[in-house]
Amino acid sequence: VLNPKVYSTLDKQIVLEMASIHADIFDARVLCGHRGANLDAVAREALGLYDQFLTSFTRKQHEGQETNYEGMDQGVLVAHFQKARLYSRLAPSDRGERIANLERSLSEYV
Repeated sequence: VLNPKVYSTLDKQIVLEMASIHADIFDARVLCGHRGANLDAVAREALGLYDQFLTSFTRKQHEGQETNYEGMDQGVLVAHFQKARLYSRLAPSDRGERIANLERSLSEYV
C-alpha cells in the first residue's frame, strides 16, 4: 500500500487507471448484453474512484493552497467526462433516480 501523502502523483495515477479499468469492464458487460444490479455496481465503483481522484486535488484547495493539477489536466478532464458518461448510462428502475443521474451527468459537463 502506497502512502498517498508521500507518493501523491503515483497514487493519483493508479486511482485514475483503476477507475478507467472499471469503466472498461462496464462497457464490455453492456456490449455483452448484461443488465442489472451487478452492472450498476461496477459503474458505481468506477464513479467512486473518479470521485476519489478528483477530490485528491480539491483537498489541497481546502488546506489554503491553490489547486494545482500537477500536470494532470487531461486526467481531470477525462475523469469528469467519464463520470458524465457513466451517470448517463446507469439504468435504475426508479424514474426519479434516472432523472437525477441525468442531471448529475449534465453537471459534470458544465
